[in-house]
Amino acid sequence: MLVDGSPEARCRLIRGIVQAVDRADHGRLSTLMDRFVVEADMSALFALREALLQAAARRSRRAW
Repeated sequence: MLVDGSPEARCRLIRGIVQAVDRADHGRLSTLMDRFVVEADMSALFALREALLQAAARRSRRAW
């Protein structure tokens, strides 16, 4: 998963980060975050934050 700056690549990378967080895969998360920060701009950071918040809300609902 390479970051080529395209919106599609950024979305794939964000999905991968969210999955790594969900699975507590620290090694994969570290690798993906290293790739993410290379080209992340503010909109990418906000998109990542939103995706992580949505994933946390889904996990919370499942816990009930």
